[in-house]
Amino acid sequence: MHSRGNRGTREDLVAVYDFANLKLVKDIVIPTKRANSVVLKSSTAITADGRFLIVYNMDGSMSLTVIDLDTEAVVGDIPTPGCALVYPDSRGGVFQLCGDGKLAHLQLDAQGGLKKRTTSAIFNDIDADPISEKASLIGQTWYFTTYLGEVQPIDVGGKTPAIKRRWWLADEAERKGNWRPAGWHGTAGHADGSLFVAMTPNGYNGSHKDPALEVWVYDADKGQRTKKIKLETPGLSIGVANGEQADLLVVNVAGGLDVYDTNSGQLSRTLYDLGSAPMQVHAVGTAQ
Repeated sequence: MHSRGNRGTREDLVAVYDFANLKLVKDIVIPTKRANSVVLKSSTAITADGRFLIVYNMDGSMSLTVIDLDTEAVVGDIPTPGCALVYPDSRGGVFQLCGDGKLAHLQLDAQGGLKKRTTSAIFNDIDADPISEKASLIGQTWYFTTYLGEVQPIDVGGKTPAIKRRWWLADEAERKGNWRPAGWHGTAGHADGSLFVAMTPNGYNGSHKDPALEVWVYDADKGQRTKKIKLETPGLSIGVANGEQADLLVVNVAGGLDVYDTNSGQLSRTLYDLGSAPMQVHAVGTAQ
């Protein structure tokens, strides 16, 4: 934030809230180079061991700020040239997506510094059909979608991330109708292994930000669709509640939050008064 709105002295903060009542507990001052963008889930991450909060920076160069959540202090600054955003692995490290189509994996030491950095082979065709940065984690696998509608699983259960076989969201006939992923954050995962993807027909170059008309549900491990849910109001972003009832949560284009019963596919209720321009929803649970 800046002292005079969009100008003046800049100050970057991590705000800490009490999850039980959402009251502000503390502000942690961080270096003034945090990447400023429309809200992205992958711009920050907590490591799988709960030890560190990682913040993605972009100020002409790219880097990561590491915050120790026990001491609430900045303990690391890791340069990450050409590689963006941050996704936790299962062992306390993170990976990033790089502009050359590779993946960079960063292992952290006990103090929050960089222990080891490795890169994958090229797997992401940036020019033909790149993966979107808006991914969802189920178990120990991150699921990314491409702009044309393939799913790219990345397994983070081992020492280094493993790029798994891709599969299509749509069948051949649906692809002829240009059904593609849509919305601002159009994927969500449930702990039972279900992957939810917001979709729209008649896709074109740029339609990945159009509102979604349907949400398709998949057995993520098998790569098989199990259900289609038609949205009563087009949706921008989705999430899935990880309780006994796996409610589908949809931020709709009218600024409300639609709640769908995932068993019946029917709209249960709509919540309003969510604040100014809600863009995404964070469901509580083990999947994202």
